[in-house]
Amino acid sequence: MNRWLRGVWAWAVLVAVASSAWGQGLLGGGPLGAEDRPPVTVSAASREAAVEPGGRAVLGVVLDMSGKWHVWPDAGQARPVEGLFQIHTTAALVGVLGPDGEPVDGLIETGAWQYPSPHEVEAFGQSILAWDGVTVLMLPVEVAAGVEPGVYRVVFEVGYQACDDQVCLRPELLEVEAELRVMGPGETPDEAQAVAPVSLFEGFDNAGWETIGTAEAGDAVGASTGAVPGGSMTWGVLVGTLWLAAVGGVLLNVMPCVLPVIPIKILGLAQAAPDPRRRVLLGAVMAGGVVAFWLAIGGVVAGLSAAISEAFGYWWFNVGLGAVIVGLAAAMCGVWAPRLPQWVYAINPKHDSVSGAAGFGVMTGVLATPCTGPILGGVAGGVIQEGPAMVMAVFGAIGVGMALPYFVLSVSPGLIERLPRTGPASELLKQVMAMLMAAAGAFFLGVGLNALRHDGTGPVYQWFWWLAAGVIAAAGLWLAVRTVQITPRLGRRLAFGGLGLAMAAGSLGLAYDVTRPSPIAWVYYSPEKFDEALADGRAVMLDFTADWCLNCIALEKAVLESQEVVSRLKLPDVVPMKADLTSHAAAGWDKLEALDRVAIPLLVVFAPDGREVFKAEFYTPDQVVEAIDRATAGPAAEATARSVRLDGR
Repeated sequence: MNRWLRGVWAWAVLVAVASSAWGQGLLGGGPLGAEDRPPVTVSAASREAAVEPGGRAVLGVVLDMSGKWHVWPDAGQARPVEGLFQIHTTAALVGVLGPDGEPVDGLIETGAWQYPSPHEVEAFGQSILAWDGVTVLMLPVEVAAGVEPGVYRVVFEVGYQACDDQVCLRPELLEVEAELRVMGPGETPDEAQAVAPVSLFEGFDNAGWETIGTAEAGDAVGASTGAVPGGSMTWGVLVGTLWLAAVGGVLLNVMPCVLPVIPIKILGLAQAAPDPRRRVLLGAVMAGGVVAFWLAIGGVVAGLSAAISEAFGYWWFNVGLGAVIVGLAAAMCGVWAPRLPQWVYAINPKHDSVSGAAGFGVMTGVLATPCTGPILGGVAGGVIQEGPAMVMAVFGAIGVGMALPYFVLSVSPGLIERLPRTGPASELLKQVMAMLMAAAGAFFLGVGLNALRHDGTGPVYQWFWWLAAGVIAAAGLWLAVRTVQITPRLGRRLAFGGLGLAMAAGSLGLAYDVTRPSPIAWVYYSPEKFDEALADGRAVMLDFTADWCLNCIALEKAVLESQEVVSRLKLPDVVPMKADLTSHAAAGWDKLEALDRVAIPLLVVFAPDGREVFKAEFYTPDQVVEAIDRATAGPAAEATARSVRLDGR
């Protein structure tokens, strides 16, 4: 949702869609199924109740699927399915925590993962291979000699996608822990302490002990975790963001400084290559040059993203970024005009060669920068904190969108006569885009100014949402009014006038939804308040958030403020605590680092004894409710409930 909303800031004509889809679908905020429990419950367990130093154990990641739900198997066991993209289940050991909660190195040596055989499942009108029911992914381990006795926690990262016979939910990536008890001299295993029935591990192949310490075993444990590109982004949000970027790239061709260039380029190409096949080839190469230009720009931005993403916690960075975006918006409105050096305009690659066509595509992008440069600033500000991969994907999508008309027209040059001409409509589009860029700038300015008086110890009213929404509403109303003025056609008046009114209403509705009072009685994080809550025997749901983290805000509104989660948070034995990281002065940054995280969103549920019951970047209401129930039930009740469920008793 974070990236989706940022795309809306940049490509404003789709703002109305943002408000209508807020909290729906993409976040999985609604019911997941007809059953009372989630489609898939993931846990981890040890076959052995306890081991001696130098001993061996089998650890397992347990996927307990309810009813008709299933997950895709490991990639090595998959079978291609027509018309479906499979997101395979993955598991990786990511660390071991000692009895004091600190990371421990060298405690265990691992063997190769053992995966069960998938089943034939009828889904999507065909037979597929899947894991269903209770599925255990087993990992043989050997404890190092001389290890201090105690209870260690082995942390796994698990990625999967749950599907039934008709639909698939968004992919999940989460962490689970298995307790591994190392005995001291004279101790004996206590089977009552086992956290899962031994029957879960009946399929273990003893040949797995021979893989401990081998290269193959290391490869298996370090395999891909199935993370969605862009870190915590879901596939639905990823596709939506790239689609918006591509649409924005297409719209760049309608800008006044770009639109007149298109027929000149294509007619020149048609005259230089009258043979259709040659013309299509050169058109494709030219389109590739446009994409290459945008990828080069994306590469520069991506190279800076790692450093700049850390800067969003500083007020001066957000204020500076907002000022730059507002300045670029003013340039689009003609307040000042960015221009290229004259020697750039003198470059004129030949049409009739592959190298010339590629250069022509690159130059098309370069010559368009006086119009596209301001929009480029808004896009960079929106995606730069999502990491290099996401930056490159978005800029590549913009390039594909901008290049598409060139390729289509090279295939059918006759369509040139149907192209719109520059005029009032083109100017109106530029004005609306500029106003929406100004809204994005207002957002970052407001975030920065709020951070000046925001130390994370209490709420600060997010007034800047109304400022940004007001600018968007003005842009929508201007679009509606000017459309009526410049065209007599009823269809266009209804379409663009309606779009403008929807933008105005949608932006104001979005601002209201974000700034309305929360039904959750948040306690703002400090180390003292956190320790006090645990000392009182209460579980803590700790939500890491920030004003500049749109993803965090979306999750809070769509998931944490859902009826089922709010009802749990009103219980006296749980404390809803918010670590607000809007400013780097907030104490929550130290807690985030202590949890081995550097980015948000992040939600962690702690049991009263300080155990991390749940930790995830993305989550559903059912997962949060289950985590709170487990945290407040106590270790014994939690283990008993899980054992009974997995045994089917």
